[in-house]
Amino acid sequence: LETCFLCISQIVMCIRWLEKTIVVEMEPPTGSSRSQGLPQARQCFLDRIIWCLERLKAVLETDDAPESVTDSNFVSYLDLALSLIAPLTVASDEGCGEDEYATRYNEVIVESGRIRSVVEALISQTFSFCNVLPEEDRNRVTGFCQKVLKECVALERDSEGKDTSDKKLRVSVLESAIYHLETHVNECLLRLVYDTFGDTDRTLLAQLRTHIAGVSCEEQIDELTKPFDSFVERLMQIGLFAISYADSLKIASSIRSCLASLEALDSYLIPSLYLGADRNSILLERHWLEESANLCRLVHKIIDTNAFALSLLEMLDSALDAWQQSFNLPQALELSRKADVFLQHLELNASDIKLHVERISLHFADYRTMVLECRAIVQRAEGPDASIDASRIIKRFRVLQGKLRKVQSAISTQTKETRMAPAEEDIPQDHTHTFTNLSLVMTHRLRGYVGKCTGQTKNCAGNSRLAPPRGHGR
Repeated sequence: LETCFLCISQIVMCIRWLEKTIVVEMEPPTGSSRSQGLPQARQCFLDRIIWCLERLKAVLETDDAPESVTDSNFVSYLDLALSLIAPLTVASDEGCGEDEYATRYNEVIVESGRIRSVVEALISQTFSFCNVLPEEDRNRVTGFCQKVLKECVALERDSEGKDTSDKKLRVSVLESAIYHLETHVNECLLRLVYDTFGDTDRTLLAQLRTHIAGVSCEEQIDELTKPFDSFVERLMQIGLFAISYADSLKIASSIRSCLASLEALDSYLIPSLYLGADRNSILLERHWLEESANLCRLVHKIIDTNAFALSLLEMLDSALDAWQQSFNLPQALELSRKADVFLQHLELNASDIKLHVERISLHFADYRTMVLECRAIVQRAEGPDASIDASRIIKRFRVLQGKLRKVQSAISTQTKETRMAPAEEDIPQDHTHTFTNLSLVMTHRLRGYVGKCTGQTKNCAGNSRLAPPRGHGR
């Protein structure tokens, strides 16, 4: 069903953009009295329509149900692994005698091959995510992956000659390693959102448009497109995690459609820039920026605001400590951009965060003012004739840090009060769990130890891929 819905939504969108293409074709370019065709743009949308129709036909004609993209992701493997070992941990609520525990433990060991396969699938999903991370984050997450695998192997190996307490401890160590992996993937994903969102794609496309036209060497073209390709991969990974944790089928389907559009456009946009087909590339770029903005908006609706704020606070703390030794203007520019990303997040989630509440709205207004001030001063310092003392810039970022901390504290208090409210009204137990489903990665989960929500899927369309393979037009 999700494949059919995705195909149909893509066809409708392509028809809409094909109509826009025809309208632009009928308008003569500046300085000309004759209309001009846009073959690259038209072909892009026609190819996608044909691709979707063929995929839709194949799905409707087959008797085998395709694998759902939501069944094979970081979250599903994580929950499956934890559910297999949860009854055997030290923290298990379900008490049982030693003989009963031994029987249950042996049953798990018999199925240890299944546990191992689930853990390996979890690690595989994590490694796919690691490919888009900075080296420091990648090494850290890889270390946690190795720890999980080590404990999983130890659980299989050390099953004989152990009493109940030792066995429970061994299983609990594996559970703890999995939770630590989840937490650190989660933290890296938050930082990745800050690194990727904003006007990054607009800036990269402008740079490509400026430099790619005069390049003829294939190696040079590949080098010029590397930053944009890297950006696309990061955007895809964020979108895939978002699909896994969207608590609304409508939002998940919309995100999947955005990813399919971006994946398809990637094969046509760069060639159009290289060919210097300005009107073609401008139209395709408009489509790209619209889909990218839609994706960012949808992801912002899923991210937990409190944890998003804490992540930015951590980055500000680290930068301000480093600036005591040596001020770094490029880092200050990047931090001002990230502060603006969080400002956009607040504005997009105004109703959910309750920005109209006085204690939050006052801090929000102060934070917005400081974001504008920090942006202005670092842009001024970047100028060729700037003579702004670094201490003035650092002072503004310290004030920004203080305002952000007040926003985070107010939102955290508001969230706690909201979560406590249903309990006072005797709402059935089944309904209280909805609060743990509000985040992409950032809320604490109501299960043992300390976990944070996170998720990832394989391919933006999985078995429902709606775009020609990447490189089709490049």
